[in-house]
Amino acid sequence: MPNSLLTPHEQLYLHELLSFKNTCALKSSIIQAIVTDHQLKDLFNKDMALTKRQLQELQGILSAQN
Repeated sequence: MPNSLLTPHEQLYLHELLSFKNTCALKSSIIQAIVTDHQLKDLFNKDMALTKRQLQELQGILSAQN
């Protein structure tokens, strides 16, 4: 992403997205703990790995704005 500053509205939107992704990650980790099917558990593991990378990227963008 270029070194341009985000508008306050864009920052708010990214905060909302970050919050939503955190909620999704929490829900996935809870469901993953009770799933017994190995293929479904593997899908949840892949989803969690992707979500963690996305959360780090969003946090990086927001921290660069401060």
